Amino acid sequence: MLLAVVLAVLAPSCCALQSFTRSDFLHLTRNGDQLYVGAKNRIYMLNTQLNGVQEVETGPKYDNVECLVHLSEDCTAGKILTDNYNKILVVDSVSGKLVTCGSVYQGTCELRNLNDISEFEEFRQDMTRAVAANSQESSTVAFIAMNNLYVGTTLINNNRFVDRATDVPSFSIRGIDANSFAFDLATPGTPFIPDKSALFYKTEEAEKVEFVAGFNSSGYNYFLFNLYLKNKESSSYIAQICESDNLFESYVEIPIECGATFKYIHAAIATTTEAGEQIIAATFTNTTTQSGRHSVFCVFKLSDVRRQVASNLQQCFDGGVQRGEHFDKISSEECHQESYTVPDDFCTENTNNNPYSGSTAITSDPIITSDKLMTSVAVSSASGSDVAFIGMSTGHVKKIFLETREDGQLIEEIVIQEGSPILKDMLMTDDENHIFAMTTNSLYKVPTHDCGRKTTCEECLSMGDPYCGWCSLENKCSVRSECGNSNLAKRWLTFEAWSCIADSFEKREFSTQDGQQTITITIDELPSETVSNKYQCVLNGKAIDAMVNSGNEISCRIQSSDMPTIPTGEDNVEQDIGIKSTETGVTFLQNTITFYNCSVHNECTRCAKSNWGCEWCVHSHECNCPRMLHTSEILIANNVATTFTLRAANLAVPKSGQSGYKCHVILGSPEQIVDATRVSANELRCNEHTYSYEPLSAKETASIQIKWNGHFEVEDHAVVQAVVYKCEVMGADCSACSSLSETEEFKYGCWWCDGQCAFKEWCEQESLERQLTCPKPNLEMISPLNGPKEGGTFLTITGSNLGRHRAQVNNSVTIGGKPCPVTDYKTSMMIVCKVPEGDTDSQISVTISENTIAWEEPFVYKDPKPTRFEPNIGPVSGGTILTIMGQNLKTGANIELIIGDILSNVTCDIDLESSTDQEMFCTTPSVAAMNGLTRVTYPQNGVVFMRFDEVKRDLNNDQEFEYVLDPTITAIEPLLAFESGGRTLTVTGENLHSVKKPKIFIMDSSGRKSNKTDCFKVSKKKMIYICPSPRASLSLRRKRESDSMKQYQLGLDMDGVQSVKNLSNFLVNSKLTITKDPEYYEFMHKKREYRGEALKLNGTNLNLGCTAGDVRVIIGTQRCEVKSLELTELLCTPPDKQPEGYPRKESLPIVT
Repeated sequence: MLLAVVLAVLAPSCCALQSFTRSDFLHLTRNGDQLYVGAKNRIYMLNTQLNGVQEVETGPKYDNVECLVHLSEDCTAGKILTDNYNKILVVDSVSGKLVTCGSVYQGTCELRNLNDISEFEEFRQDMTRAVAANSQESSTVAFIAMNNLYVGTTLINNNRFVDRATDVPSFSIRGIDANSFAFDLATPGTPFIPDKSALFYKTEEAEKVEFVAGFNSSGYNYFLFNLYLKNKESSSYIAQICESDNLFESYVEIPIECGATFKYIHAAIATTTEAGEQIIAATFTNTTTQSGRHSVFCVFKLSDVRRQVASNLQQCFDGGVQRGEHFDKISSEECHQESYTVPDDFCTENTNNNPYSGSTAITSDPIITSDKLMTSVAVSSASGSDVAFIGMSTGHVKKIFLETREDGQLIEEIVIQEGSPILKDMLMTDDENHIFAMTTNSLYKVPTHDCGRKTTCEECLSMGDPYCGWCSLENKCSVRSECGNSNLAKRWLTFEAWSCIADSFEKREFSTQDGQQTITITIDELPSETVSNKYQCVLNGKAIDAMVNSGNEISCRIQSSDMPTIPTGEDNVEQDIGIKSTETGVTFLQNTITFYNCSVHNECTRCAKSNWGCEWCVHSHECNCPRMLHTSEILIANNVATTFTLRAANLAVPKSGQSGYKCHVILGSPEQIVDATRVSANELRCNEHTYSYEPLSAKETASIQIKWNGHFEVEDHAVVQAVVYKCEVMGADCSACSSLSETEEFKYGCWWCDGQCAFKEWCEQESLERQLTCPKPNLEMISPLNGPKEGGTFLTITGSNLGRHRAQVNNSVTIGGKPCPVTDYKTSMMIVCKVPEGDTDSQISVTISENTIAWEEPFVYKDPKPTRFEPNIGPVSGGTILTIMGQNLKTGANIELIIGDILSNVTCDIDLESSTDQEMFCTTPSVAAMNGLTRVTYPQNGVVFMRFDEVKRDLNNDQEFEYVLDPTITAIEPLLAFESGGRTLTVTGENLHSVKKPKIFIMDSSGRKSNKTDCFKVSKKKMIYICPSPRASLSLRRKRESDSMKQYQLGLDMDGVQSVKNLSNFLVNSKLTITKDPEYYEFMHKKREYRGEALKLNGTNLNLGCTAGDVRVIIGTQRCEVKSLELTELLCTPPDKQPEGYPRKESLPIVT
């Protein structure tokens, strides 16, 4: 929960806000590009640029609150010039009308032309047309659903001649067709019956109803209001009515609260989140007075509201509660008790207890709190996230990133009109780039984002604004729509990105003496190249094409002519280098590299002191030592005489008396030393030599070092290596070997001859010229042999001589005569293909070079049907073993159970070995570590479904799994037990319900554990387990007979929760003391005659590890009540009558 944030309050930095200024604004609504503002005595029509289009005058009017609605009737109270406050302003897009209702004429209404608001019809026939509140301070809300107007109106009796509480219902449904029944309490086509088409509150019970909002969603209509009752605590309520119910027969109201103390709702809207979840976003206060008032913002899922409504109504059907003392005109205030289960989607199936006022609130935790009043709310979506805009009494708007329904982050606070409260009606533009916010005298068009004020990626992403992201290849902070190809990966980095686009250099210093140089740059978050987007290095104003070596590494080859000139008297120069996109033409990264030249130093001291690793070469008296450079791939066939050439720089000509260059090749042991020839200052040839290695591997890497004049090693500026290979291993069979000579792998020079793969030079010419036909394919294994009937299973075929290259096998596999398209291939050894759809057992055939092999077992098409799973709850640390039930569960190659919508889906690890077609087991993963990546609050529910290869299967009834916080242990008692175990230990803590099968164990100081015993839950409500104390195994028992007691550490096995494995880590009193087992003596002569006194049992160690409450004494089949327990004596009271014998009734009862 966000409690306090220190943040600068921002005025929009881009420009002055567009605004429309008049006075006494009250309501705002919209129809496409037209805005309508309802005010005192005025209605305005504007365009979305806030230019005035039309203004009509609606007051003041000659009226009196004590007058009736008829204009023609005389009024005893006398008419005076009365201000008309707009109470209802609703667009009826079906009829093209604007519904307007004012406070004059008892709150009657008009239907205005949406395109010309001066054209209107008024409806004031009688008091049945009194719709809205008739005073400035009284509330009214209205909305259109099912072509009717739904209205909530504050109760107010301010007329001596008319009882408004009787004539104007608290809740009503009114027709809005432009006919004689308009605004009457009328069902479409026929008049309503007033006490059926409306719902009335009793004024003697309900002191005040303050309506806040109303809306339609998913088949229901809702009202939100504050209800002030005389005999109950005042609170905010949400009322639910089925949209097909015109008679309020499905009406249920329940309290709605944000946190424990915020029970007065102030503003609310209904909307749909980016994830498609329908929610109510609302603000609440803790008091109706100014003193000590704070406000909060909460979000409620409408599905949770429906469930809570059903739960409250269920209490009524269960009996013993009132329907609601404040309802007027209902048959009974008592709930009608009957056996009926209320469904979550309750409508009008059983209306015996409607209307009903429930007492159990729907609650949510505050996302943000403030000591200022939150006056309005709007919600938008951006980049897969939801953003709330909260209007404040200060004239500011808070912009909140909604991380979850219980948590949010304040992005910024925008000044709209300092000191002027933002009114409740706040609207979003269609593109969600602006909101319309209104004070009493001005309407503003406010941008929802101002990304461009941030100029670096770090600044942009640190705003935490879902609207804004870093447009990587345009080097700007922008909304997604303003970034080219933002749908491509890494082109537009969101605020949740791990890091910004950034470069790091393999090295930053380059010698101009080495001629051509390759600059390698690693770029984090580098977007992939496309046809239109390539990368270039920009050096000294010249763009040089770059090569992408891997996903995020590029290299640019710099020619000597492109290198900068080093100033006279200097040994280096810095040069800016940029990375440019050919698509955008923008240099989006900029850095600096250095070019240097050691040869400018002609003294040993200056050479050694340079910053570039220059070395004084004592043999040539130059500041320029020889070094090896990167050489392209060097390939050497095993046991084949080979010569190869290496790239170098500054290779000096050996002088008289100096020995030449040697290649030291390290390939196993010993090191092989080969003479080398200096071809030029930049090239060295290792002379012909035969290299070999012993391991039976396809390739081995040899390291190469160059030395000259005996022991002087030429410096390596790049790792110089060679690959030594064996054709006979690389080409294990004919097809594999042939592939090496038919594709780009021909670089190895391998050839199939005389029944083996060999280096081509070794083959007889006759063998090379012979037309080669490889043997028939050999199939060793095919897996799996079943899959879903929709297809999509990846079938893996292994064997030998399975083709020489991909093109040869692309159409080689069929299942039931249908092609199985190849998706992966390993030359000669493996084919993977994607199974087509089918519904009968089908033959698998493989054809290579016209040789067809049929597998002996068919491929079986199955229809997997997972139905349910258990348990449905587990800790965030995972480790919960789920059992999935169904049919044909063991189907396909890749079977997954997925818990949806939790951190973008969580996959449960399935134990295929233990699973069958009817029952499958999987272990939930830990999601605790993910909290560091994405802030998550728990519990988190996710719908469970399964994937069989590419086929999704839902379980019955969209069953959900719930991740809850890990259990914590707060106490365990008693801490004394016998060696043989079995004493009841009581474990208390929090979130214990998250683990269904906990076990307890003991361990000694060395970590040796006992066997585990099962723990059992005491009740659903109490977080208490009872666990029989574990038996101390022989290895854990007392070492000496004289040791009467020994302490052990206690641990709990609770799925994957590690913190409870050793309770001593966090509980001070958690070690279990193990004592000797009690020993009870037999009766003398094995019988005891009972004469009415207490039964005494003797023994030793009787109370070392237990109390009297732990011991049960049974005589035959009945209990002997234990009265006392001492070290050597137990007393119990036998039953009054002799119990039956056990196991034979006729025998004497045995004492146990």
